[in-house]
Amino acid sequence: AALGTAAERLPLADEESVRYDEESAPPPHAAAAGEEARASALLRWLRVLADAIGTQRRLTLLDISHHQLGRAPPCAAAAAHGFHARLVGACARLSASLACCQGLTALHAAHNALPDEAAAALLSGFAARAGGLRELHLGHNQLHAAATAAAALLVSGAQPLASLHLNDNRLRAHDLTPLANSLANNERLQALDLSGNLLGLPDERMLPPPPQKEPAQPPPEQAGAPAAA
Repeated sequence: AALGTAAERLPLADEESVRYDEESAPPPHAAAAGEEARASALLRWLRVLADAIGTQRRLTLLDISHHQLGRAPPCAAAAAHGFHARLVGACARLSASLACCQGLTALHAAHNALPDEAAAALLSGFAARAGGLRELHLGHNQLHAAATAAAALLVSGAQPLASLHLNDNRLRAHDLTPLANSLANNERLQALDLSGNLLGLPDERMLPPPPQKEPAQPPPEQAGAPAAA
């Protein structure tokens, strides 16, 4: 027998099974509440981790990648600012605990959407530590000048970094000035990844100001026009 058409061969889905059911979709306020709960849970996790990890004297590697720690919940701007402030505090708390782990030589915190200030806080405790980091992964975040300056201190420290990954951030050329200066004092660096940033874009501070537009001149009065009463 001849094969039928595609419509005849394929079973048709029941109309009720493919109809969009609005009742099954969560309301917008429920989705926002879920995001806020996720953000709060991540902050609690960072605080618990900070309190527990300072006792780990034999820890050599900490990997907290792929957690989207810096993704603020979709809420009002003031609430999002408060979330970022709490995130900076949690990162500083974790950094202080990591500074007590003298055996720690590698920190991986990529793919976290960390804001610049939070990443700088995460590195703040390592500058004064007796034993420096050898490997630092901060790719796929939102780093600018503050985090790069904090990383530069680890590049020029007594036990400088051997591998630094700052790829896929938002770095511009002027953000890398402290890092470039620190590289002159580092003879151990073996890997430096700056790919996927914004180094090719112009520095707004060096651009000339936009031309000022002259105010529009009123059209000249036509000769012979009647004067206003």
